[in-house]
Amino acid sequence: MKPSLWVVIPHHSRRDLLDRALRSVGGLSVLVVDDSPEGNLSRLEAVEVIRTRGEEGFARACNKGLERAQALGAHWVLLLNDDAALEEGGAQALLMAAEKRPNVDAAGPLLRGPEGLESAGLCFSSRTARVVQRRDVPGEPREVMA
Repeated sequence: MKPSLWVVIPHHSRRDLLDRALRSVGGLSVLVVDDSPEGNLSRLEAVEVIRTRGEEGFARACNKGLERAQALGAHWVLLLNDDAALEEGGAQALLMAAEKRPNVDAAGPLLRGPEGLESAGLCFSSRTARVVQRRDVPGEPREVMA
């Protein structure tokens, strides 16, 4: 039996960005948490919309979405910012990588922006004693701090 995967998208005001994020998730199950002040998302086709009181903040919107996805039976949840987009097959690749490691509780993708790779995870630098962004592209999934 395959685990249930839901995509939770916290949303705040930029409908044009949200539409792009929604197009990128393909046929996956999606929850949009509308935290915009005006509550402009009463209905979206084939997507469940959860409304906050507005302006509650990103973390609370994420938590509301996670709570609802869990209530719907989600085994895995992909949190996707409303200004981000998945590459084709990205969610499935994350899910496959996580399923290969029975003790994994979280997985994250490479983050790419207009300038190229933004993050390949976080690690601790013993040289500087700080948490730093990894910017090297791994050949296969690997453990990072975050």
